[in-house]
Parts: sequence; structure tokens; C-alpha cells
Amino acid sequence: DTWWWLWRLPALEDLNVTLNARSSDPAVRMLPLDTDGRPVNRLRAFTLTPRDDFADSDDEDAYDDTPSPGEDIAVLLAASLQLRTLRVDNAVIDRGSCLAVMPQPALLESLQFGSGVGVDPHALARRVARFQNLREIALEGGLVSSPGELLDLLTHACPLLHTATFASTGDEAALAISVAGGRVFWSRREAHSHMWTRRAALTQRWMASSGLDPTSLPQESKPVERPLTGILAVLQGLSPT
Repeated sequence: DTWWWLWRLPALEDLNVTLNARSSDPAVRMLPLDTDGRPVNRLRAFTLTPRDDFADSDDEDAYDDTPSPGEDIAVLLAASLQLRTLRVDNAVIDRGSCLAVMPQPALLESLQFGSGVGVDPHALARRVARFQNLREIALEGGLVSSPGELLDLLTHACPLLHTATFASTGDEAALAISVAGGRVFWSRREAHSHMWTRRAALTQRWMASSGLDPTSLPQESKPVERPLTGILAVLQGLSPT
């Protein structure tokens, strides 16, 4: 079977696959098993695009002898023990607990939702909050009416997030989000750009080179300089010979 052979490729770390209601079943059944008998794969990047008939097949009378599409997706994600990047399309991911079953949420760094996935800021924040090391998120479905609200929710849900991409109706180019102990600053290249970047030293220079005013928002506080001690102080005191 193709899936049996595919899952056992030693170098398989990145998979881009389109599934329908019938092909998802062998994809699940042919997963390798670990020593405990649980399905596993070695994917680090997974692009999953269910076809339209996949979403429609969640009807109670469709394919009575096979699991629902949501169940198959959940099994595939639960078997992904090393996943760093996940890209998923279609509203099937909105059903059930597909993201909740991922066994290593701390490893995920990049998450992209395709055009078939709706954008509900509060529901999205609840779902991604378990991915505490998430660095990038992209949303292709629908318009966000309030960039500030979404960025506020995402900033609190994923404290290490530095890039958020989504379409919006607002025209803000820079935003400040209040967090415990200070504020987090987000900016985008122009008012209608989809990509928001968390402000940092490099971002300051990028804003200036793009024609934006890097001082348009209050600057983040600088870390307190501490005196060098021990070997670092000795090395700094050495003069070249």
C-alpha cells in the first residue's frame, strides 16, 4: 500500500497531502506503531488539505463503516510527536478537538489556517493557548474586524509569538498591547499589510528603513545594565598587545 511505504520512508519529515473521506482511512491504518503500540510518525512539518467532500462526509449517514473525517485528522495529529509546523485548510479542523490531541504542543512553532477555517478571535485564542512556544501564526479565512483585539488575545495566549498574518478592516499601522509588567508593541509595514511583527531591536531598524516612524509608540524599557563580574570583567580589562 502507498501509505505503508510512505510512512516508513526514513527521511520523511515534511508532508503535504490532500485527503478525502476514503483516502484518510488507509493513511491512518498504515501508520507505524511505537513500542507501546501507539501510531507514530516522524513529521516535523505537516500540510493537511481535506477536500470539500471530506467536510461534507461528516453527515451521519455517510460512510457508516469508517471513522468521521475529524476522527481521522485527530489520529494523524496525535501520531505526530515531532511536529514543528502545521498548515491546515478546510473547516474540518474546526470540529471536535483536532488541535487538542497533539501530544507535544510545546514543539509547535508555526501554525497556518487556510481559507476554509473561520476566524473567531476568542475561539482561536483558546485553541492555540496550549502552544506556548508558537512563533508564527497565519489566518487566511475571512476579515478580522479588530486587529487590536485579535493581537491582544494572541499575545496573551502565546507569549513568544512574533509574527501574525491576517486580513483586517482596520487601518492601524502600530498597536500596543498591555501585558503584565509592561507592553508589547506590534507593527506592520503599511496600513493594509497582512503581516504584523512584534517590535524588537531589528524591527525598529526595519520600520525606519520602510518609512515608518519607529518612535510612534513608546519604546520598550531597556534591560538594566549590570556590572561585569569574574572572568568577563578581567577580559574586558585586558588591553591588546
